[in-house]
Amino acid sequence: MEHKKEIRLSVRSLVEFIFRSGDLDNRRRTSSEPAMAEGNRVHRMLQKKGGAGYHAEVGLRWNYEAEEYNICLEGRADGIMEDYVPEEYRKLGEQMPLFATEYGLMDVPTPLTYIDEIKGTYQALSRIKEPYLEHLAQAKCYAYIVAMEEELSEIGVRVTYCNFEDHDLKYFHYTFKKESLGEWFEKAMQELLKWVQYHFAWQEEKVPSIQSLSFPYTYREGQKELASYVYQTIYHGRKLFLEAPTGVGKTLSTVFPAVKALGQGLSEKVFYLTAKTITRTVAEETFALLREKGLAFKDIVITAKEKTCFNE
Repeated sequence: MEHKKEIRLSVRSLVEFIFRSGDLDNRRRTSSEPAMAEGNRVHRMLQKKGGAGYHAEVGLRWNYEAEEYNICLEGRADGIMEDYVPEEYRKLGEQMPLFATEYGLMDVPTPLTYIDEIKGTYQALSRIKEPYLEHLAQAKCYAYIVAMEEELSEIGVRVTYCNFEDHDLKYFHYTFKKESLGEWFEKAMQELLKWVQYHFAWQEEKVPSIQSLSFPYTYREGQKELASYVYQTIYHGRKLFLEAPTGVGKTLSTVFPAVKALGQGLSEKVFYLTAKTITRTVAEETFALLREKGLAFKDIVITAKEKTCFNE
């Protein structure tokens, strides 16, 4: 029996990859350190208000078995609420013996287990008419895992938005049958598998090309020692500071061992940062040279904003 390939993936990475939506205007999102710190504070504040039936930061894990892959999904639900009834449902149930929902007429709603997904934002909550797709998808993933583990036929989801500035709150509530969540989850995993297969196919092309790659020239004086230092630095997870004159081949002597280390699984990406355009060009030419020698590799050049403007 062929051994399955193991993949570990966070729930957040899954939903951001599959369900990310929007446009080039990213002003509603922020990943700055102050925003992250404020987000953590808002999470703790709301979790403390949850009461006795509110379980905060619940670690969850689920193994998805595919034909060639075993995908281990891991994550941490912001909150799991037991025997919860949304306030608007409770008030509506008190006013009318029966009230309409997306599943038809219901009497006073039965308390359910709810997954709470908390998101902090600087955006005015009046502008949020429905939860962002990836936020709801993240909560649905956790809901599916809990429903399967606890053998729940139905489970609820609450997406909570909190404004950082005035701490105003806005809730979105949903209930799902386990079967419908299972169908949704299966579709999401099938979308992921398309990219998983692409990733492994690329790895099977890239890694052998790195492992068979040889230094493209005869080593100049000091180049071999430098390449060895760089590789050993990556291998041991250390830092290397180097000062050397122009023209000794520093770029090739650092890029080559970094790429070789990647082929050994010691890293996943190589970042080459330069202060001047000319040194960036040398790095680009170095990767082009290694491709000519058989390297299967992808690189992207990130250019400063002021240099991408065509106007003087």
